[in-house]
Amino acid sequence: MQRSLVGSEMCIETEYKGRVTIFQVGLDQTLGAWRDAAKNIPWIAVYDPAGEASKYVQQYQVYSIPTSFIIDKNGEIQERIQDPLELKKAIQKYL
Repeated sequence: MQRSLVGSEMCIETEYKGRVTIFQVGLDQTLGAWRDAAKNIPWIAVYDPAGEASKYVQQYQVYSIPTSFIIDKNGEIQERIQDPLELKKAIQKYL
């Protein structure tokens, strides 16, 4: 199941190119569905075959899709964003 904000992410990718890296984890039910969803996006996209049953869904408290994280250069999660409309504002705080 991949509910993507590809339009919003494309805007972020374009506006902050070179300053922000988007890393997307697909939780689609099948590899084929993920491939279809990810084939035209310019950022890093990986697939977790465990889908919503993935241990990372619980570890990172992903309760809804999409869930976004701001991760600093040291790999530390700085902020978790549930509301996709808040993503751009959150990014701007850290630039």
